[in-house]
Order: sequence, then C-alpha cells, then structure tokens
Amino acid sequence: MTRNLALTEQINNVATDFGEIIGRSSPMMTVMKQVEMVAHSNSTVLILGETGTGKELIARAIHNLSGR
Repeated sequence: MTRNLALTEQINNVATDFGEIIGRSSPMMTVMKQVEMVAHSNSTVLILGETGTGKELIARAIHNLSGR
C-alpha cells in the first residue's frame, strides 16, 4: 500500500512538471530527462518532428521548467 502511494505521488509530480505529456515509456522518460536538462540551460532549442508528435507540448514543458 505504501509503495502504491509513493508511485502515485511520483506520477503526479511528473505530470505536474510536464503538463499534458502523459507518456511513461522508456523513450518518453528519456525525452523528459532531456527536456529538464535543456530547460535549465541557456541554450536555444529547435524541436523537430512530424505533425502531431507533440512538439508544442515539449516546447511548453521546456518553458514551464525554465527560469526564462
């Protein structure tokens, strides 16, 4: 029961940080780590991808996590 509550809290924290991004697969977790890394840098970011892949969601997550 305690482990379940801890996992639920962890999921809620990730959901809060990344807005509407709901993917929890290994590749998406890699993307989210990259988003966190670039959000805390002073780098310019170019997001590329096919239509409907969530580029705007990634951009919004970077913006929300950054201090800029």
